[in-house]
Amino acid sequence: MVSFCCEIFLLGFTAAVLTFFIAGLLFICALSTSITWERTPHPVRRPAFSSHLLTSTTRDIIVASMPNPRIRTTIAALGLVLLPSHITGQSAPTAAIGSRISVAFFANDGHDRPVSGVTQADLAILDDKKAPQSIVGIRGRTELPLRLGVLIDTSNSERSSDVYQAGVQAASEFVYQVLNGKDDKAFIEKFNTLPSATPFMTTHQLSTFEIDLTPGGATALYDALRLACDDRMKNDPVEDSLRVIVVLSDGDDNQSRSSRTEAIASAQRARVVIFAVSTKDSYSSSRQTARGDGILKVLAGETGGLAFLTLSRKEVPKAFATIKTQIENMQLLSYVPADPDPTGQYHSLELKPASKAKLRLRAPKGYYGDPKPSR
Repeated sequence: MVSFCCEIFLLGFTAAVLTFFIAGLLFICALSTSITWERTPHPVRRPAFSSHLLTSTTRDIIVASMPNPRIRTTIAALGLVLLPSHITGQSAPTAAIGSRISVAFFANDGHDRPVSGVTQADLAILDDKKAPQSIVGIRGRTELPLRLGVLIDTSNSERSSDVYQAGVQAASEFVYQVLNGKDDKAFIEKFNTLPSATPFMTTHQLSTFEIDLTPGGATALYDALRLACDDRMKNDPVEDSLRVIVVLSDGDDNQSRSSRTEAIASAQRARVVIFAVSTKDSYSSSRQTARGDGILKVLAGETGGLAFLTLSRKEVPKAFATIKTQIENMQLLSYVPADPDPTGQYHSLELKPASKAKLRLRAPKGYYGDPKPSR
């Protein structure tokens, strides 16, 4: 009799333990479901002009969002078990498989006329002086959306410019002319002592947009470029697009916290091409003109663009017309480099015509690797 009672007790105890264990599993599953919803609403934003992105692991973000300390401690301990494999990185592809690089380029013929429809056979590319593993393809303007940034210098030095007003008018007309694709978008940024930029807008949104461009203050050109590249272009969710910044300025930076080198690096990380239109006219002193024009020329040259310098009022609209033609014939080359870089280091870039191709090619002089594999 005693033995029978002991068996009954053991069976009951075992059933109770199993019930408690199953209930615990269900509770953990319920917590993991709630964690997934906690992850999505509030992405981490990058502060303007910061050279380093403040990041947290996904688990840290989840734990920090939970109000109950006991629950936070439990989840922190169980985080590695609860997080799905695509978040912990266990199933992520290696950099060698997915590191596709896309760079913009321009092709002209022997008479300096734009050439579209360039093929892989027309090009030879060297990435850090090495031929790529493979060329994925070349796409033109009609196949890709445009992301345009128009940066307008509103510093006090523009008050004395003879071409500033003509430049503002030409820039306004240019935006409407060049945004002709259904997915094309642009933002407007004015800068003096501090830069201020709109979000990306469609042509319809731009048609109701008003901005005060009264000159005043110092010139923070490099800071303006970093805001445009780091906070606008690089954060755009469209992976493959033609990214162009047009700068209307005298180029004479006297206020930025960032350096010219940092501004160029931001543009090359965001894969942006810079076109610069100088507001220096023939009445400006030669010393000031040389310094500002030199800065604009370097910014454009390092990123594959062009600089239009020492213009008259009548020549300013022609400069914007040339930029429009350049964008219409802009092409995007995608390839897999010989040494895919998951660390974000600088790579020199050289694009040359193939032996039989009679082309003049222009492209950025380098780029920074993507620290995460391309999708």
